[in-house]
Amino acid sequence: MSFEDIIGHDRQIAYLRNAMRNGRVAHAYLFLGKEGIGKKFFALNLAKALNCPRGNEDCCDECVSCLKVDRLHHPDVLLMEPQGQWIRINQIRDLQRELSHRPYEGKRRVCILADSDRMRQEAANALLKILEEPPLHTVLILLAANGDLMLPTITSRCQRIPFNPLPIDRITEIIRSRLNLKSEEAHILACLADGSLGKALEMDLDLVLRIRREIIGKIIALPSYAAEEILGFAEELATSNEDLPTLLTIIHSWYRDLLTYKERRSGAQLINIDLSQEIQKAALGMDSSSLINRMEVIQGALWNVDRNANRQITLEAMLLDLGRRKNQHANRWS
Repeated sequence: MSFEDIIGHDRQIAYLRNAMRNGRVAHAYLFLGKEGIGKKFFALNLAKALNCPRGNEDCCDECVSCLKVDRLHHPDVLLMEPQGQWIRINQIRDLQRELSHRPYEGKRRVCILADSDRMRQEAANALLKILEEPPLHTVLILLAANGDLMLPTITSRCQRIPFNPLPIDRITEIIRSRLNLKSEEAHILACLADGSLGKALEMDLDLVLRIRREIIGKIIALPSYAAEEILGFAEELATSNEDLPTLLTIIHSWYRDLLTYKERRSGAQLINIDLSQEIQKAALGMDSSSLINRMEVIQGALWNVDRNANRQITLEAMLLDLGRRKNQHANRWS
């Protein structure tokens, strides 16, 4: 794909095309935005454009150079990702040695550092040395979800380009058409993807459209469960083949919808619009502070899962916390 095929991010495309057209490409960029929003895909397209022999401000998407980037086989386009949780010092040292060479066959050497906000101090300091004395014919593209986790001395040496989620209505219409879904189904999928078209298109439809209802049904019944039932539910989630972050996002969406309805007294802006009647009923027995606390508990579990904490222990703690918060909608439903 070329820039012409990228949906959204028009402002970012125009900015970088102008830089290429005028010969003002920076030695380092920082692409900031949520996970799954398309930063890596965009960076690879920029790498194609910078090395395409036929293009000036975009790639042709057909030549040998472009095809090599698509296959991650181009010797001048490097993609670095964390080893485990972190980008490590040995990776940055290897990168420094690699960037000391001139381009092998392209116009520029382009290095894309995914999750560059996951870098320990030692590796960050080594990267800073590269940014302070950038090699000629080299462009570094740092991808990050949270710039606050990065050294200010690193971010200050990069041109920041923020990436924002696509509007829910736009994603809904695209996936409704591509996946042949009902508007209601496409809306739920788009909301759970949180503005990421790529994530929405990759989501398990059975998980989102069927298992979602089962999971929310158990969450509603949770305060009536005995401790053994809660621990059994935690084990069920922990050993499931389903994507755990998505399952937790579904649980979070339920409490988010309750809070939204309670504050607005309207079904507008709900995620689980197929459960609007259940949401209206359940919201009557909840107070806003309790709902906010529950959402924070789930966010904490998501944070732990993202950092490879023990899944079962994390889920047990989360569900026991949610289950002990009594409310008036503890009846089972299906």
